[in-house]
Amino acid sequence: MYLSKNDHYISNSLILTAVIHLSMLFIEAVLRTFMTRTNSALPDMTEELIRYTQLVLSTAQLLLISFVFYVSYRKLHHKLSLIEDDDQLEMAVLQHELFHDDLAVLTGDSIRKLLQLWAFILIAVQLIYDISSFLYQIFIRQLSSLVLESGSYAEFVVLYNFTHGFKYVGMLVAIIIGVMTTGIFLKDRKVMLVSVTIAALYLLSFAFIEIQSISLFGRTFGIVWSSVIFHLMETLGIASLGIYLRLHYKGL
Repeated sequence: MYLSKNDHYISNSLILTAVIHLSMLFIEAVLRTFMTRTNSALPDMTEELIRYTQLVLSTAQLLLISFVFYVSYRKLHHKLSLIEDDDQLEMAVLQHELFHDDLAVLTGDSIRKLLQLWAFILIAVQLIYDISSFLYQIFIRQLSSLVLESGSYAEFVVLYNFTHGFKYVGMLVAIIIGVMTTGIFLKDRKVMLVSVTIAALYLLSFAFIEIQSISLFGRTFGIVWSSVIFHLMETLGIASLGIYLRLHYKGL
């Protein structure tokens, strides 16, 4: 069956997930300003206190996102359980004739599958990303000790910028697959085109754009553009997708 126009299981879950991501990034940025040594030329992640702070924030983020998807799934499951499986297709036809394109052209079971897909990406794959990020931070910390001994800081910056992009590849590919799959389910070429564009921009920043530095309040910050694109995608990008689905596919 199709869901009512007031149901927004996937879109609400994506929007709330993006809000959680953005909130955690803001909290982390604030904490870093107090934890970072002003005289350090090495990345913040080499500081042990910052690494464990990120671990705590990542754990809290996963728990909150898990709760969001659990609530959405329970509500969806309850709604679908009200109608017998044999009656769902007939109700879908009646609702589509009544509302036409004002509802998502998906059955309740298809919406459930999409919700499960996004839950897997934003919870299970996110967990893998958090673990690999923690291990990457340990690697950079060990590498930085060699830099301090050899004094080859310029080479370290190049290596850090190049390897930093690998840290996000797994999660980025998972999100792109989620966006592409959503577009395929909805037969929406705009959504599919967005996923291809994001992939192209990330590869461009990863392969060709070097780390850049800016100075603010007497401190120098290094900007890794692959990192910027990734964090924009997991916050504003996912929120934009959720808003788009909410506005164009009522019931989704």
